[in-house]
Amino acid sequence: GEWGLEAYERIRSAAQREFGEASLKALVSNPRFFEVVFTIARKEGLSSPTLEGIVAAILAMKAGSLAAGEGAGGGR
Repeated sequence: GEWGLEAYERIRSAAQREFGEASLKALVSNPRFFEVVFTIARKEGLSSPTLEGIVAAILAMKAGSLAAGEGAGGGR
């Protein structure tokens, strides 16, 4: 089922520990971090289509920005 704030914070903390001393601020910009968060949640029988959709949309926008930047003479 969907997870609430308490479950998210617990899962996020578990995922954060897998990345050692990295700050949460640094981790939230790392797609791999959210892969770990979602993997832990799925193992616990939890899902968050809303959160997964938001992260997917952000990653798609980021990928689009990178692709657009590459064509703008980035190799000079």
